[in-house]
Amino acid sequence: MNLTSPIRLPALLAALALGLCANPALACSPFFLCKPRVPFFAGAQLPASALAIPIQLPTSLQPPYEPIVPQLLDASGTVVAIDLVADSLPGWTLLKPVKGFADHASYALRLPGFCQDGNGAVLPPEDVTFTTGAKAPVPATLGTLVLGALPPAMVSVWTAAGSCTVPILAARGTVALDVPPELAPWHALARAELWLDGQVWTQAVYGDLPLVGDAQGVSDFGRTVRSFFVACGDVPSMADAGLKPGPHHVDVRVHIAGEFSDAPYVFGDVTVACAATPDSDASATADADADADATSVVAECGVAATEGGREGGCSAGPTGHRAGWWAVGLLALALLGGGRWLRPR
Repeated sequence: MNLTSPIRLPALLAALALGLCANPALACSPFFLCKPRVPFFAGAQLPASALAIPIQLPTSLQPPYEPIVPQLLDASGTVVAIDLVADSLPGWTLLKPVKGFADHASYALRLPGFCQDGNGAVLPPEDVTFTTGAKAPVPATLGTLVLGALPPAMVSVWTAAGSCTVPILAARGTVALDVPPELAPWHALARAELWLDGQVWTQAVYGDLPLVGDAQGVSDFGRTVRSFFVACGDVPSMADAGLKPGPHHVDVRVHIAGEFSDAPYVFGDVTVACAATPDSDASATADADADADATSVVAECGVAATEGGREGGCSAGPTGHRAGWWAVGLLALALLGGGRWLRPR
């Protein structure tokens, strides 16, 4: 087992702060990760061709600052040789089996931590079992981008004024992917990025994709990979002001853990307005003509050009998708200001 890239403590602490996005209820609560987290439940099945498993590792806050080191075990309980590599997503580590995964095999992730029981004793490592299926190709396309808009409503946005969030009047654009079946085996190992007007709006954690048909609708939070907002009134000076009303260029990118290249991102243009009586016109370019009943939205979508010339499309209209939580940015920035280097074990 190899540990690469020493990890800076404040950077990891910042990532822990970003972990608040996983649960809006924790927005103003102290966030403390005392054991590793993986983006799937015990019993999950992963493609045998997966190159890595993403893990969010806790950081020891007391000397000797030794890192938590997970293990991979095969069906017989034998330790499998792995590499641990820092991921491009802050706070996440890639666990890579040196010889890859076997087809149709059983494994367990042994995840030590420093969570304590009611008597203050450190809990034993947790084993998360999973199986592998057959080898599966990574998806060559992300499918269809679906854009929509919601009329003005009260939306919670981040503020540095001390209350963590503040409600403002805002209209929202909604974003979702109608993905091909080839993405399903990779869901737990995939993460999404939402870009607006050429800038990163937010990044989701692994296993969290903005998919059409999510069980929960758009939440009241403004900055997520499923929605963005434009302010329709006054915004407090220390609050997230979002974007200006009008047309915006949207693209969604999906990365699978350990992969060196991604499917071409899908993109589109959508207008989100604060008009009291929104337009009901919508248009979209796609592989086939489609009717779109939109609320204050005009969308044109496609897929990023590649050498293969892959095609893609989009649709536009009212959508309802579950939204996550925006990262607590100022806390992250504060934590990045100091710290020490962790020494690999």
